[in-house]
Amino acid sequence: MIVWLLWHENEEIDDWKFLGAFSTPALAENAKEGYLKLPGFRDCPDGFTIDLCEVDKKDWAEGYITVE
Repeated sequence: MIVWLLWHENEEIDDWKFLGAFSTPALAENAKEGYLKLPGFRDCPDGFTIDLCEVDKKDWAEGYITVE
């Protein structure tokens, strides 16, 4: 199954928000349009991303390190 994930990032304050998972790209886009009417989101309209995601599939196959 494929879902579309809606995210918002405000790079000025290094802030990410997960806004929802949708069954079609059109539903994700409609949700984005609704968020654009809200304070904060309308001030950062270029921060939206819609990503395709396959359910039950690992997307990260390797470990990671943290650099401070």
